[in-house]
Amino acid sequence: MRREPWYFEEVRQKTSFKWTPEMRVAIYTMRVNDGLPISEIQDKVYQRIGRYPNKNRINNLVRMMRKNMARRCYRCGKFLPWNKSSKGHLIMCQLCKKEKSDYKKALRSKRLEVGLCGVCGRHPVENSFATCQKCLSETYRRRLKEGLCGHCGKRPIVEGSIALCFICLCLDGIKSYNNRKKREHA
Repeated sequence: MRREPWYFEEVRQKTSFKWTPEMRVAIYTMRVNDGLPISEIQDKVYQRIGRYPNKNRINNLVRMMRKNMARRCYRCGKFLPWNKSSKGHLIMCQLCKKEKSDYKKALRSKRLEVGLCGVCGRHPVENSFATCQKCLSETYRRRLKEGLCGHCGKRPIVEGSIALCFICLCLDGIKSYNNRKKREHA
């Protein structure tokens, strides 16, 4: 069984916009090679994607591209060695990536200690979860809309189930079986 279409209407779309490598190069060439002011770049980007980027975002994008084209980390400026697995898309060195990752983990743990959602940091967490009800339902709905398991989000939903993949369905069945046995013996 699948969810009805009205179930997905309230899913909040992600507000962050991912720049494609082509757009990054186009903005970089407009700013550096052509010498266009940022206001004209904003207008051209708006005409192309229908979204009006702010000036700081364009400046940061140009700075990142300048360092990326020179194969340097955009935070610390260290030289980035090219390897086949990176495919030329290295932006940060491993040290800066680790610092950023550690910062995000620390921020998430601080939010959870205080009792706030680890994702948004605004609402209190639900019982036995690390996220608030709003973030939890948005993630769940987004997974179902994409046809993925609502629990793990990795595998497709199995036929005959509303929201679970085969593995999660089996694990859920084992858990409920064990809980029934505990209740019977207690």
